Amino acid sequence: MISIRENPASKLGWSVVVCFQISLHVKDRAILNSIEAFFGGIGLNKQGKNKWTLVVFSLNDLQKIIEHFDNYPIITQKYGDYLLFREAVLLILRKEHLTLAGLEKIVAIKASMNLGLSKKLEQAFPNIIPKTRPLICTTEIPNPFWVAGFTSGEGCFFFNIGKDTKSKLGYRVRVGFQLTQHVRDRQMLTLLEKYFGCGKYYLSKDHRHGDYLVSDVSALANYIIPFFSQYKIVGIKEKDYLCWSKTIHLIIAKKHLTPEGLDQIRKIRENMNTKRVLVDSESATLEVGKNIIPNVDTTKRGRVKPIIVQEVKSGKTFNSVREAYLGLQDKVPMTTINRYLDTGKPVRGYIFFNLNKKS
Repeated sequence: MISIRENPASKLGWSVVVCFQISLHVKDRAILNSIEAFFGGIGLNKQGKNKWTLVVFSLNDLQKIIEHFDNYPIITQKYGDYLLFREAVLLILRKEHLTLAGLEKIVAIKASMNLGLSKKLEQAFPNIIPKTRPLICTTEIPNPFWVAGFTSGEGCFFFNIGKDTKSKLGYRVRVGFQLTQHVRDRQMLTLLEKYFGCGKYYLSKDHRHGDYLVSDVSALANYIIPFFSQYKIVGIKEKDYLCWSKTIHLIIAKKHLTPEGLDQIRKIRENMNTKRVLVDSESATLEVGKNIIPNVDTTKRGRVKPIIVQEVKSGKTFNSVREAYLGLQDKVPMTTINRYLDTGKPVRGYIFFNLNKKS
């Protein structure tokens, strides 16, 4: 993101601020923490309504991010935005934004990104010609790990139970795997047809977006499930995938055609997506039996700071906080372990105690 603001204290009367940010639903805050840790603890975590955002302002930290995406390029059209952003950061690192010519270059870059220029900037820089936005031509899917990561952020594993008068039980179960993107990334999504050997790209009626969709049960069982069993989904979406894959196996075994099997699928459905209970992380604790204290009112409305209590691991002893961090495979940052130590509060499914603490 590039911000250009009036600044009377500046020689040119304008200041430039660049930042990199990623926003995810509150349920996937663990992914943001992993990204933050991957880059060495960079940036700030900001909470919004139903989301957390990792924001990076430091030029030194932005250089780390640029180095990463230079080595591991984005393959969607967002890579065009990245290249424009990269050029602006490099101009600032060379101090060119302190000259009129350099400032105008950054204004031209901003004019080609996202919403373009504000009315104020258009009036202040009337002769600016927007920088040509790079067009990304994706010819292949880079590797299976990219697919797993992309799906963790953008994928949808769904199934629903609807009425069907032609069915013996009066219901039918519809399942599918779906990836949706802006129409400008049509080429990338169509590559998945060949990559997975199944599915099809569908353009929306308004031609603004498109879906890569796999709805054939045998294709889901023979291609999609084996793939994601090997290349894991991360974040809360992994829970959805596991519930979804159980349903596929029940359908393959024809269990959905029996009252018992249909009830089993309904119960699985209750544990997917928005059906999970969110609790207030400021007050919730767990007993050994995984009971939430205080009891959660699932009908309660209003803003809370939510976490998802997924699992309480059985006791395991580590000799240090660092050893615990490594033993949990980076799932919980060391700073978070220290913060929650001996509080009795759950964090990402774990409760931490100092066994050597003197009473």
